[in-house]
Amino acid sequence: MSTKEIINRFLRILYNPVLGWLRYDSDKISFREIISPFFILTLVFLFIARFVGKTLAYLSVTDAKYIILFAAVSIIIDLLFFLLVVFLINYLLPFFNIKKSKSKVAALIYTSLVPFYMGIILMNLFPGLFFLGLISLYAFFVLYWGVVNLLKPAQSDVIVIYSIISLILIGVYFILNFALVYPFFDFVF
Repeated sequence: MSTKEIINRFLRILYNPVLGWLRYDSDKISFREIISPFFILTLVFLFIARFVGKTLAYLSVTDAKYIILFAAVSIIIDLLFFLLVVFLINYLLPFFNIKKSKSKVAALIYTSLVPFYMGIILMNLFPGLFFLGLISLYAFFVLYWGVVNLLKPAQSDVIVIYSIISLILIGVYFILNFALVYPFFDFVF
């Protein structure tokens, strides 16, 4: 499948998650195709946004090497976060009578996290416009319809699976950031 077709599928999902997930064919997109061009490019944008934003905000009070180190560690944490969440959710799927599929879970998580990553990029580049971080909440809407229409669990399990995935996303993100990023970079508070 070409990159343009994959981008169009992801954009359809983000524009209208209800119909976008219904028309999404997960068998045509592999885990590697999601990671290689899309997630890596997202990580590059996150690195640039964090570096530029933190440089503009904190260069007068800290050294540039700490800002670069912060951006690099944050990218490693984002990569670890994504992979850990995908493998953890993929491991839990059989408990809800859903077939394991790394490509489905990766597509669900990546597409759901795109609004979150957009919020991070906007908040880093424009810290005065912190309310733009509310864009991140759209990720939960996209995630809900992805759980319903992509994973297709039993009707009684939808809210449970959605809640578990949401708690995993929030919990793993906070644990990784508060354990490995924020204690070592005091200038980012």
